[in-house]
Amino acid sequence: MPCYPIRDKALTIGAAYRVDPKIKENFPIWLEVYESARKIHAEQVALTSRRMGYVLDRLRLSEKALSIYKTSFKWIHDSDPKVEIEKSVFAFFDPDTAFNLDWPASAKA
Repeated sequence: MPCYPIRDKALTIGAAYRVDPKIKENFPIWLEVYESARKIHAEQVALTSRRMGYVLDRLRLSEKALSIYKTSFKWIHDSDPKVEIEKSVFAFFDPDTAFNLDWPASAKA
């Protein structure tokens, strides 16, 4: 999976934190989202707003993870429409470094 710039990582993790401030406690759910997204990305399924429902259906996430995933996607896209959808949703969420990144100020609010 491509490693996107740190800005995209921070955006995704920032969105995750905004949706779920207890992200460390809920890490298994976030890992489920990350692994599922990575699998779909590896299969080169193009993610566009029109195909979002199709891709989410293929992810087969738990209900809680699906809810977080949808909310995160909407928050990222609404807050910065210039960020490519693929990069904002499939930004490389590295479990080893995720919690060492500087959180975007907007995510802390």
